[in-house]
Amino acid sequence: MPVPAVGSVVWLAMFARARWPGVAKGGLWLLATLPLAMSSEQISGALLASGVGVVVGRRRLSRPQVCALAVLAAGTILMLAAPGNAARAASVGQQLPSLAIWPLLGNYGSVLASTWPRFVTPLLGGVCLGLACAGLSAPLAMNVRGTVCWSVLMLLAAIGSTLPLAAVPAFAASRTAFVPGLFLVAGIAGTTFALTRRFARDVRLVRSFGLAVATVVVAGYLGILALDLARANALRPQLIDRWQTLSAARGSGADLALRPLIGERPLAIEYTEPSVDRASLLPNVYIAEFFGVHSVRLTPPSD
Repeated sequence: MPVPAVGSVVWLAMFARARWPGVAKGGLWLLATLPLAMSSEQISGALLASGVGVVVGRRRLSRPQVCALAVLAAGTILMLAAPGNAARAASVGQQLPSLAIWPLLGNYGSVLASTWPRFVTPLLGGVCLGLACAGLSAPLAMNVRGTVCWSVLMLLAAIGSTLPLAAVPAFAASRTAFVPGLFLVAGIAGTTFALTRRFARDVRLVRSFGLAVATVVVAGYLGILALDLARANALRPQLIDRWQTLSAARGSGADLALRPLIGERPLAIEYTEPSVDRASLLPNVYIAEFFGVHSVRLTPPSD
């Protein structure tokens, strides 16, 4: 996911330029749009929302941009209609994920209600990063207007990346928040930078302050990254053992009892454990149907 996310930022910068020196280069750029559109519905939704923002802001639309937006829209619809989303929808009693715009917008409120705590850290990180950049760049000449425009595009991308999750809102909280969090950090950082830079010029020792804030932000994120890697590596052998147990029983119709995972979960991913109740819909029934077994349950601590 990090590679498509970084690629989407490069793609958006090229889209905003809207200058194509030749048909060949425009065609190559459109070909680069296809893997981003099919990488994830979050990526394609983010680029689609920010691309529309570019068009509205500039009031100019070229043919390559029209084709690119069409590719992104088609990719978003295909990813929403993928078998994985259909299976998730069926496990919560839906026939298919709703692709109509109004049901999606109606579900968006429930998605935000279930996922907003995960965006508090990116929001605070964006504020700290913006303050650090404002302090460090105070003596330099900067294009503040361009920063504001880019921040708006990043915020639109953060909104667009969460909108596709409304197709199956029951599974929104359990899916990664990396993509919207990345765009949220960039958008909030740019907004904070634009709002505070003019005041930073009057603060003494502003460079020292900006350097201190930047150090704290970088150290904090590196610490969270190291913590998540350590927790993920600690859980990996248990997850491998669980996957091997389920794979060995695939299609057998057996009743499986899985051992509970021991250890702390990574902060970046919300992991839902199976229940001790075999009839629990999420995720017991879903796992049982996927592996072709009769039932799956978690072993109680007393067993």
